[in-house]
Amino acid sequence: MNSYAEDLAREELLPEERILWAAQPLPGRLFSPADLFMIPFGLFWLGFSIFWMVMASAGARTAPGSMGIIFPLFGLPFVLIGLYLVFGRFIYTHYRRKSTYYAVTDKRIIIMTKRVNKTVRSEKISSITTVDKYVRRDGTGTITFGMLPYPMEYSTSGMYYGRRSYYRNTGFALENIADVDHVYRIISELRPA
Repeated sequence: MNSYAEDLAREELLPEERILWAAQPLPGRLFSPADLFMIPFGLFWLGFSIFWMVMASAGARTAPGSMGIIFPLFGLPFVLIGLYLVFGRFIYTHYRRKSTYYAVTDKRIIIMTKRVNKTVRSEKISSITTVDKYVRRDGTGTITFGMLPYPMEYSTSGMYYGRRSYYRNTGFALENIADVDHVYRIISELRPA
């Protein structure tokens, strides 16, 4: 168990609740299968956005008034989006994992984020309807709870932006954890039959 994650979780315990497991997401594995699409798409987006700005800047010399400055700047938000798609989301994922902590108690699953402020999300194990496990060859993996309205890679990568879903339970996950089978067994034993 991760002692810092356990200390954070201890602050959130209900009366007569005890911690069975506490940890932090593993820092590696920033790439996912969705990146086979997202990286080429991001490169194309970024390349086209830079091309737009260069061509708009070249044409800006002949534009009247302030249009010579405004038209090339129109491409700047698209360049920033392209930079995020190619690089930023990996930086965001790394930063998010460094500040995220998980705990499984005998009653709840708790996900805590400790940056400037502490954010806590918890679900009663008895109310969780769906538990899915993804295991890698090395025994690490991800456990998801409930229904994720978008592909997992987007809903936990900062690209989700709080969109509302038609699903009632938008789900959450213990992402990129060591010994995922052990944690899955703990949760399975606590779920009502």
